Amino acid sequence: MDIDSVRVIFVQFQYFQLPGPGFALMDLSKKRIMLTGGAGFLGAFVAQKLKARGCKHIFIPKEQHYDLTKAEAIERAFKDSKAEVVIHLAAKVGGIGANRENPGSFFYDNPTLTPVPF
Repeated sequence: MDIDSVRVIFVQFQYFQLPGPGFALMDLSKKRIMLTGGAGFLGAFVAQKLKARGCKHIFIPKEQHYDLTKAEAIERAFKDSKAEVVIHLAAKVGGIGANRENPGSFFYDNPTLTPVPF
């Protein structure tokens, strides 16, 4: 499976809404899911809810192994996870103090966490 064939699902409230007319729910319990940001505040909650709904194949790319600002790391994450669904929640955060001390890094890194392969 290549990157272009992976469906990207955006989290909206507590449902996974698919593009198209009307509203549809997808059964994720048998899907291989890549949850970026899955170790963060929101991502940990989403991972918990996915597990509660029966999802067993959740891949959470850790920052120390996958730098999601780099295309080659993203491609490796796709190969390693064999993802059918991506829930993209990764972001560089740090609170008010960190934003004041390093405004440029937050400004640069967050947009690059969604490069062309996504």
